[in-house]
Amino acid sequence: MQSNQQSNITSIEELTNLLCKDAKPDDATLIIKALNRALHCHQGNNLPYGIEVALILHNFGVDKTTLIASILADKSMLHCNTDFILAHDFGKTTETLVNSICELNSFNNCQTDIAITPSIPEQAERLRRMLLAMTDDPRAVLVKLAWRLHHLRNLNDASTPL
Repeated sequence: MQSNQQSNITSIEELTNLLCKDAKPDDATLIIKALNRALHCHQGNNLPYGIEVALILHNFGVDKTTLIASILADKSMLHCNTDFILAHDFGKTTETLVNSICELNSFNNCQTDIAITPSIPEQAERLRRMLLAMTDDPRAVLVKLAWRLHHLRNLNDASTPL
C-alpha cells in the first residue's frame, strides 16, 4: 500500500471521479463544489491537506457530509469559509461538522515540559472543548484521526535514515 495518496492522483478530473464514485448526483455536485472551493482558496502547489484527508476517509467509505467537511475544514480555507456561506452552500449539518472539526484542530496536546505545561484550568478547558466537539458529532473525531494519519504518513515519507 502506498503511503502517499497524492501521488496516485494525476488530475483534478481523476480526483473528482474518485471522490464522486457511487455518489448520488446531488451529492456529487456538493463534493465538486467543495473541491473547487478548496482548490480556489488554497495557496500552494500541492493538493490542500483537506483533500488528501478526504481521500483517506473515502477509503473508509464515509458519507458525503463527512467528505465535504474534511475538505472544507482545512486551515488554508479558514478565510474563505464563514458560517453563513457553509450553511447556505452545503447545509447546516456540514457547517456544524466543519465547526466541530475546527474546534478539534484548535485543541493542542498537553506539553510534557513543566516550564510550559498549561495550568490545570487550561487543560480542563481544552478537554471540555474536545468533549463538546465529540458529542456534537462523532464524525469530527473520525476526521481528526484521518488528519493525524495524514500527518504520520507525511512524517514517514519525509524521514531520512540517520
